[in-house]
Amino acid sequence: MEDDEEAMLAEAFHVQENSRLSCQIPIIEHLNGLKLIVAQEV
Repeated sequence: MEDDEEAMLAEAFHVQENSRLSCQIPIIEHLNGLKLIVAQEV
């Protein structure tokens, strides 16, 4: 995880140890069918 992503997650709610920004997930065929858990709105 890069510093920018870590800084943005530090300001987010409901962050877990394995949390990532969705914009950092590469869209590749290998991830076809991937299921994500999106944090609820605050």
